[in-house]
Amino acid sequence: MSYMDMNKILPQSSEDTSDAILKEYINDDKFGGDRSGHHEDRSGQPEGVKAASFFEPYQFGVACPRGAERIIHGLRACVEEHWLEEDFGVLKVDMKMLSTRFPAELFSLSVLNISQSSYFGIWCPARRSPWSLLFSLVLNVLVKTISEDKACSSNLFHAWYLDDDVLAGPRQSLCRCLSLLQVHGPALGLLVNVSKCEVFSHHNLDVFPSGMKASDKPNIVILGVAIGDLDFCSSFISTKRMEARALLLQLEQVGVLDPQVALVLLRLCGGFCKLVHLARSTPPSLSSQALSLFDNDIRRVFSECTGVDTSDTAWKQAQLSLSRGGLGLRSLSHHSSAAYISSICSSGFGCKSVHHLSQAVEVFNNLVFPVEAINVESVLSPPIQKTLSSKFDDHLFNNLITISSLADKARLLFISSPHASAWLSVTPSEGLGLHLDPPVFQIAVKWWLGLDTSEGSQCILCPGVLDHLGHHAVTCKYGGDVVSRHNKIRDILVETCRRAHIGVQMEVGNNLTHDHNKTRPANILLSNWFLGKPAALDVSITSPLNPLTLLEAGVLAKSAAQVTEARKHQANDPKCSELGWVCVPMVAESYGAWGDEASSIISSIASRLATSTCKSKSVVLNDIYGRLNVHLVCANATAILSRIIPLS
Repeated sequence: MSYMDMNKILPQSSEDTSDAILKEYINDDKFGGDRSGHHEDRSGQPEGVKAASFFEPYQFGVACPRGAERIIHGLRACVEEHWLEEDFGVLKVDMKMLSTRFPAELFSLSVLNISQSSYFGIWCPARRSPWSLLFSLVLNVLVKTISEDKACSSNLFHAWYLDDDVLAGPRQSLCRCLSLLQVHGPALGLLVNVSKCEVFSHHNLDVFPSGMKASDKPNIVILGVAIGDLDFCSSFISTKRMEARALLLQLEQVGVLDPQVALVLLRLCGGFCKLVHLARSTPPSLSSQALSLFDNDIRRVFSECTGVDTSDTAWKQAQLSLSRGGLGLRSLSHHSSAAYISSICSSGFGCKSVHHLSQAVEVFNNLVFPVEAINVESVLSPPIQKTLSSKFDDHLFNNLITISSLADKARLLFISSPHASAWLSVTPSEGLGLHLDPPVFQIAVKWWLGLDTSEGSQCILCPGVLDHLGHHAVTCKYGGDVVSRHNKIRDILVETCRRAHIGVQMEVGNNLTHDHNKTRPANILLSNWFLGKPAALDVSITSPLNPLTLLEAGVLAKSAAQVTEARKHQANDPKCSELGWVCVPMVAESYGAWGDEASSIISSIASRLATSTCKSKSVVLNDIYGRLNVHLVCANATAILSRIIPLS
């Protein structure tokens, strides 16, 4: 029975006796907290640690982080160590409910156990559903019956994930456990479903009840992961890959209508996350070959969704994280070693599977810089998968830098600057102004990946020649694209300031000085910003691929913004000083990196907007950069597209 089926066995009436018991205990303050869901443990132990100590070492379905992975790694280590022993076997037990209703007396028993253990705080309904906890507490009675039985003491492995039980040890001990489940289970409303139980042993399978599935090979599927030899594990992953392809085929259809939506779904729902559980729970030596085929599926679907065919170099960039200038389409085969190392060491079974761990470490070290190499001893204290994966990204990014031209080096440095990739992480929405039309989005992706956007053509609006990275198109002053882009960025900043209740004026400064200087140093004027002085924001968009700054841009990110900031100060500081203003250049680079002064202003605006909207500053800041950079990238892609094909 799955977690989602729990609602079928609970009382159907809200006024049922068992439901009333639940309400009584939910609202009772004796659990050490208040009704808002905040609980303190009077013993001084963290809630999760104390709750886990109640269920472990046999139950891992609730209150036990990474419980499924711990069972998988533990069983794999046990099977590989003991399979050839004469009397060894593995038993998978499937339980089912005797009825579709949870008897009130059993419900009361669950609540009684909660009261005695005081663990209900971590499962308050304000935070998560309590049904799996209640079921596990009832099941705990049956689990203890097995664990305390002397005839079952020779078991080498015994673990439950909710109602799924797996045992390993001498065959007679396994038979005794099965008998206890059959005898004591019905009193708790549980029945052994013999037809769905499985037993594994290399001989003497006839000691188990007839009707059970039996195998004389150590090829086992447990909690969605295969344990066994290379062929079995590869075949199982291939099956899961084919199941995942059903979603990928649907994403292809979405991509025909809206490639921006399709790419977001591919990154968040259809790619790395679909099989990461397999990567974390299966040694790379058994999984990487099959996972590499799924990587190829992702590449093919990406091309179908976006209409962008990538070179090998561009695809490597696409596999980088967003913060590194990629598209977040991480390679499962490359990151599988990091995932496995993190998982098995966190589970505590690293020392039991040293050969698998050593192989994973070797694979990992081949994909990172020598200075970032790890050893088995160093990772037995659990590393975080994100930390290990970031080392892959660093290595891949630097390899791309090494093989790139000066212009491509500058592009990679600038697209990996903070917030540059914010346009890729927004939720596409026409109503919020965060949606790009399919032709524009296609060009934007090609431009971002450094693919040729010129199509060998000359600019149709001026005598200039289009370059493959789009520099001419995004800086060409013919056609009004530069002015339109500038004004759109200015308008978004003004709107954001008004939402934050900041006093703001637009295009101020003309003829205000004694010499009637007609320049306007303030595209945006913020009242009383710096200790009572207004801030004159001068919006400017610059390209890091400008030949005058390209040499420095290929080495230092934000260098183009720094040059433009210095030029703006030189031009505007005298007039701003005379007017009592503070000049602040709001410089954005065409790839979405913002200058230091602009970033400081945006951060301050985000603080005020967070206060006025009761949101966290980080959320507000991401929203601001998302809106700014969506429109910046949209304007750039439109400029490129309009110089290749006239837009109606």
